[in-house]
Amino acid sequence: MQITSDPVWSSNVQEEVKTFVSTHTLSPSLSGDALIQALSEIPLTAWESQTPNLDLCIRETLRTSQPYTAVRKNIGPDVTIGPYVIPSGSLVVYPFSVTALNPNYYPDATRWDPSRGIDKETPFIGWGGGKHACKGQRLATLSMKLMVVYALMRFDITMVDGQGKKINRLPLPDWNDSATCRPKERCGIKFVEK
Repeated sequence: MQITSDPVWSSNVQEEVKTFVSTHTLSPSLSGDALIQALSEIPLTAWESQTPNLDLCIRETLRTSQPYTAVRKNIGPDVTIGPYVIPSGSLVVYPFSVTALNPNYYPDATRWDPSRGIDKETPFIGWGGGKHACKGQRLATLSMKLMVVYALMRFDITMVDGQGKKINRLPLPDWNDSATCRPKERCGIKFVEK
């Protein structure tokens, strides 16, 4: 949904996808099962290294659409962080939104802008961090890329409001919806087969 909300990034990613698929397949106009088969034969190294615009879009989508909270137990000695002491045996709860929506790191933090991912100094915890980074992030990223590439190759995609009319802006997510971070307003995605 986020990619369709920005014409520049949508165009960039669609061109990248066309080039990517045509580089790794014999036919540029694949559909249905043939497309699924062709995508499954693209080497993992290509998926991980040859879609930089899609990588930035996924990163920004994770930043703006993850209502997750990390929970950790201090199993060592008491830890002092700034003015706070975390006693041994205590749980620490950290909502990702504290970093992901922090205007000190992300000006206009609720705006979806994949170009933010270009700056590697900006903190990003979309996959967790340190010893607790998501062990399945490679598989999850590959799964997302497969779905997005398949959808962009097969369909013209537009975002629509509750009445089915096209909208050109990204609805704000509800960060209090702890499971899905759904948009605050009624909207959907319209797929029209190419």
